[in-house]
Order: sequence, then C-alpha cells, then structure tokens
Amino acid sequence: MMKKWMILTAALVLFAIGTLPASAQVATEKSTVASPEAIERWNNLSPEQKEQIRARHENWKSLDPERKQEIKSRFERYQKLPPEQKEKIKGNWGRFKNASPEEREAMRERFKNWKEKSPAERDQLKNRHDRLNNMTDDQRAKLKQKREEWRSKSPEQKQQIRQDFKQRRESRQGSIGENRGQGLRRR
Repeated sequence: MMKKWMILTAALVLFAIGTLPASAQVATEKSTVASPEAIERWNNLSPEQKEQIRARHENWKSLDPERKQEIKSRFERYQKLPPEQKEKIKGNWGRFKNASPEEREAMRERFKNWKEKSPAERDQLKNRHDRLNNMTDDQRAKLKQKREEWRSKSPEQKQQIRQDFKQRRESRQGSIGENRGQGLRRR
C-alpha cells in the first residue's frame, strides 16, 4: 500500500508543482510559475484537496532523490499508457482502496509472489487464467466438480494419484522418444 500511496503522492505532487499559482504554492526547491489554466484549476480545488496536495508535497520533499526519480519515471510510464490500461489501473486501485485491511494485505502478498515469479512462470499463469476465462459455463461447472472431488480425497489418495500421473507421463515421453526418427511405416 505504501508504494501505491507514494506513486499517487508523486502524481499529485507533480500536478501541484506544475499547476499551483505562485501565490498559492508551497515552498519548493525551485521557483515555478504557473500558467493561467493551472491557476484556474488550483482555484477550482476544494480546501481539502489543496490541503492534501500541500501535505503530500511535504512528504515529497522528504524523499531521497533516487526515490523521487523512481516515482517520476513510473508516472511518465503511466502517462504513456493507452486509455484502456489506465482505466484498468484505476479500477484495480479502486478495488484496493475499498478493500478491508485483511484483503489489502492478501493483495499485497499476491503481488509480491507474482513479482518473485520468473517470466516463464508468469506466462504459464497468464495462459491458465486465459483458459479459465474462455471456458463455457458447462466446462466451468465440470472443473468445479472435479476440484471438489479432489478436495474430498485424503492426502494419501492425492499422493497416489500424483504418482500414477507422473508414471503415465514418463512412459508417454519414453514412447515418444522411441518413436522419433522412425518416420511413418508403410504396411
């Protein structure tokens, strides 16, 4: 959550730095002159919004230069995204913001696990996700039934099924290897 909050802070700070009129700006490292449009936008903000920007600006000033650069580059990448991706990000952020603290922690953990996966593992999971999303309702119901059957099995039964599957797979791979190079046989 802290990382996302920092990104939002940076976005607001970048907005504030470039849009605050000189009379309304919080002291910054560099003097900034605002355009008439920026002054109008600032004047249209509520007092609460102005205070949020000022508070986040104070937080921004306390960041080390490397962290500021990281946030700026993420913001620039976001600005270059197509509108659909921006909407997806906004939707994800909205779900995160509205989640309970426990749900947020679970989301953070899933994101952390995702980042630790190799590109090949991520691709495999994306493919699985796509297959599930493209299933018909009937296929989904059958999958759910199989999952329930699996969950009802004892650990010993599950282990036996895994071993049987592994043996069948190895024997199939062995027979494929034996048949390679033989070509088609004519009768």
